[in-house]
Amino acid sequence: MTTDDTTTDGQDEQDGEICVPVDPTDYTAAGRFVDDREDTGTLVVVAKTGRPANSHAIATVGETVAELNPEYPPDDEVVFCAYRNALDATFGVAWREYKPTFLAHQVGDKGVPVYSFPETRLAPKPDEWVDTIHRDDDEEGEEEEKADA
Repeated sequence: MTTDDTTTDGQDEQDGEICVPVDPTDYTAAGRFVDDREDTGTLVVVAKTGRPANSHAIATVGETVAELNPEYPPDDEVVFCAYRNALDATFGVAWREYKPTFLAHQVGDKGVPVYSFPETRLAPKPDEWVDTIHRDDDEEGEEEEKADA
């Protein structure tokens, strides 16, 4: 499994390494929220494999990702994802602060189910938890200002 040691701000250090910024146009970078075009539930990208769907076999079913997803290009890169609710149930909200490689290791260590998708089956999704956190903070601040007035 290939993981990405990058962060969005480029200023963070982890284990003495300076992290390189994630390409903002890469909606399948590790840690990003995505939607499955064929199912519901918010997914989080755990890692990109660097392997095409037609060469990545799913051991439990004995077929490749391409065979299981014939409507997508067989040379699509395979992306490992976990459902956000599974991450929240296992780690609380702490996982949202994890660096991509640490998240990938923790998912494996804790046995969080990870699913393999062809990249084009995934659709970009804004990081709604960030928007929600900021929105909640703003609303609390407005309520405090109103109470002080």
